[in-house]
Amino acid sequence: KTVTSTTELVNVFNDYFTDVGPKLAEKIEYEHNCSFRDFIPQHEPVERFIFQPVNVATVYRLITKLTISKATDCTNEWYINMDRGLYNIVVLLDLKKAFDTVNHEILLRKFER
Repeated sequence: KTVTSTTELVNVFNDYFTDVGPKLAEKIEYEHNCSFRDFIPQHEPVERFIFQPVNVATVYRLITKLTISKATDCTNEWYINMDRGLYNIVVLLDLKKAFDTVNHEILLRKFER
């Protein structure tokens, strides 16, 4: 299927990546019976984890603001959580392979609009 609009691209990403977490969680062996949902704070709205359309300028701005200190802040927070007996759930996605099947010329034209 060829994706022809930004909204459709967002929906395809949402459909694909919303299945990743539960599938990974099912493969983790636990000492007791629990669900991946047990580790997600209940006060967090589900909408917070939805992909939304963005433009090139927004992505560029976010990348240029990314610093080593932000990564360090994350690891410090993880250590604090571990000291408190809390869990850290981190999902790292390598999106390189996801774009191997995308026609790059079409994608670049979409980004230029």
